[in-house]
Amino acid sequence: FNSITAGQKECLKDLLGSLKDNRAQVREASFDLVQAFLKLISNREEATRKELYLMICNKAKADITSNDVLSLHASILIVEAVLTHSPPDFLPEQYGEICESVFKCREHKNVQIKKSIVVLIPKLASYSIPTFLAKFLQQAMAFILDFILKKAIKERGTGFVALGCLCKIL
Repeated sequence: FNSITAGQKECLKDLLGSLKDNRAQVREASFDLVQAFLKLISNREEATRKELYLMICNKAKADITSNDVLSLHASILIVEAVLTHSPPDFLPEQYGEICESVFKCREHKNVQIKKSIVVLIPKLASYSIPTFLAKFLQQAMAFILDFILKKAIKERGTGFVALGCLCKIL
């Protein structure tokens, strides 16, 4: 049983694809649209909602291993949106895999990727606090502290905010 039409799938594919645009303004607007889309589908019947969440997550998982900066950034943004707007019971079996994939990207040279990961870390922690504490806290703290110590002054604020949010959550 497939409750999503081909037109809806194509629209979602285009929306997620726009997160890879070269222009930062287009990516930011696309991120806002993805979040609005996720808010809208939260009111749908459970089967439709899960199918859409899975499509979105599969797209993120496919791109998170990419060497392309735009694809990787899009994937991190998608993960952030899904963690923010999906129900707590949606990702239990995928949560560890998503965290591991995100933390593999922490050595990326692109500042935007690193900054996006720093912003994402508190959301990862809040989604499953026990799992995060047991498996990912040490790497998360090391990454945020390294980001704070090695980045230019204008970038450090992001690290301090993430650190504060992480402390509040945990």
